[in-house]
Amino acid sequence: MNIAIIIAIIILLIFIFYCPKNKNILSDENNIWADNIIDDDVEQLWESMSNNIKKQVHGKKIPTTIIAARVDRVEGFLQNINQHTHVTLERVPIMQIIQDNNIETNKKKANKINPNATSAEQSMVYFETAKTFTNDSQNVHDRGVTQDIAEIYKRIVKQSINSPAKTIMDVATKIRTNDKKKRSKISDALVRMDDNINIINLKTGERDILLNVYNRAFLPINKKNKENILDAFEDSLVDCTKSHGAGLECPTGRITRVIGALTLLDADPIISGGVSTREMYKNEAFNITSKSISDVISDWSSTNGVRKKYADAYMTGKPGNDETQDMFTKAVMVRVDPYLDEHKTKLPSNIREQVLAGVM
Repeated sequence: MNIAIIIAIIILLIFIFYCPKNKNILSDENNIWADNIIDDDVEQLWESMSNNIKKQVHGKKIPTTIIAARVDRVEGFLQNINQHTHVTLERVPIMQIIQDNNIETNKKKANKINPNATSAEQSMVYFETAKTFTNDSQNVHDRGVTQDIAEIYKRIVKQSINSPAKTIMDVATKIRTNDKKKRSKISDALVRMDDNINIINLKTGERDILLNVYNRAFLPINKKNKENILDAFEDSLVDCTKSHGAGLECPTGRITRVIGALTLLDADPIISGGVSTREMYKNEAFNITSKSISDVISDWSSTNGVRKKYADAYMTGKPGNDETQDMFTKAVMVRVDPYLDEHKTKLPSNIREQVLAGVM
């Protein structure tokens, strides 16, 4: 018998007896093969990311703020993996050092801009300096985005109904646009999402997510915006094609776009509120702290005694560090902590230290 035929038969027998029956093993989080693949991939990726951070610190000079922003993104990846898979990743010690150094860097920057600034002025400059604005094409994987999407989808599922679309074909036959290019892109997205690849943090597949979002348009509470939701839904499927035309976005990118179709349109304020990145949540924490400082100063200025004296000194100079400073810090943080607690899973692990550094 020809050697090539023998090899082909052996390969066929291996496939029949040893390959899993699930055609998409990576989409089944309960499949041990998929789990093993995830373990290996994640641990190798984490090792690579950790080594990359160390190289950036010890290699060529890169601004602390840039390295800290990268560490923040890497930390978000770690939190996502630890929460949504059975893999446990450990923080690299140098990550904490970088985050601490970044706080000191921002404080020095604020002081350098105006060494003679009052505490009130310096605090304002610190928070503006600490804010970051990143144009990130991969922000669908951002910790803040994935957490928001999970919370929104829980509400979508709670309010789901038995409605028109039960299969992808039900959606495909009701596409409204007459634009041939759009119809082609929508068709490509629907075919791919019909594979129902599992989205780990939502604990369900793409197809199920898509159908639940589509069916939101037919809820009685969304009657007023039904047509707009359906239009936005189709646009979201068109956007699933990469901008340069080379294939489709990844599964997370696709479901983020589809769920995003409900932003500003759904009757549920949480669902229509959309998503924010980890960076946006951090910047908002700085905004809230800055406002809280102003509010406390305003309140204290209208009183008598040590509080008024401290408030006046804060606005006109530097009040010094004493027991009144501790009282002031506590008064500010009472207003800030509810936000930090509510969004702690979407914020950097040292956000409280970053905030406290600005309460000068």
